[in-house]
Amino acid sequence: MSDSPQTESNPQNTQADKKSYPRRYLRRIIIYSVIAYLILLGLSFFWPNLAERTKFFTSNALVLALLIVAIVQVLIYYRQQVIMHKQWEAMNTQAATMQEQLGVMREAQKSFAVGERAYLTVKEVVFIEKGERPQVLYTLFNGGRTPAFDVSGDTDVTIGAEPRTDEIESLGHPYGEKACIPAGTEKHVVGSFPNTVINAAHWQAIEAGTSTFFARGVFYYKDFHGVQHNLRFCVGYDPRLNVFREYKAENYSKNPN
Repeated sequence: MSDSPQTESNPQNTQADKKSYPRRYLRRIIIYSVIAYLILLGLSFFWPNLAERTKFFTSNALVLALLIVAIVQVLIYYRQQVIMHKQWEAMNTQAATMQEQLGVMREAQKSFAVGERAYLTVKEVVFIEKGERPQVLYTLFNGGRTPAFDVSGDTDVTIGAEPRTDEIESLGHPYGEKACIPAGTEKHVVGSFPNTVINAAHWQAIEAGTSTFFARGVFYYKDFHGVQHNLRFCVGYDPRLNVFREYKAENYSKNPN
């Protein structure tokens, strides 16, 4: 079984052929123009006298010259249209490439913002004071790479078998002015609860394990882009080990973030 020979087109040859199209057309126009003038000159010899020959040749030569100029202009316009079309395609390609690069830059910016922003966590919760009006100390830690700005929060405490899930009444910032927590540092926040009174019977139930002292809340902070983030937390006191254990946190604020 014999294989038939196959030819492959060379892109460089194709481009060279496209570039040679105008030269071929111009060459043909020149050749055809010379032939037309020779034919016109030959026909003029059939006229009887010199004046009529000259008039015939001159008028028809002028018409032929105008026709040649028109053909050349059409060829030039066609060539310009081809060039403009190629330039338009190149511009569209560049625009599409720029859009792709812009999308990549946006994704990179998002990744940078996620990777570099502040991340607050409640590292530790301990009692400062027990009694009728207890106080707890929250230790906030910024595990991100940039500072956490405008840190504020709302916290409260409840007594019961399960933590409450309703919205917390905002009492303002628990320690005064809004704070800034640099990356890799801690901030101690004192939680006071003026509307909460825990009597001796409550503390006996807490120590016996029949009720649990819950501390819950939301800390608000902004990253370096000014985007606000909410840190929800809920912990319950374990009197056997004298530590706070983590519980599932709900959305205790009106802000869904």
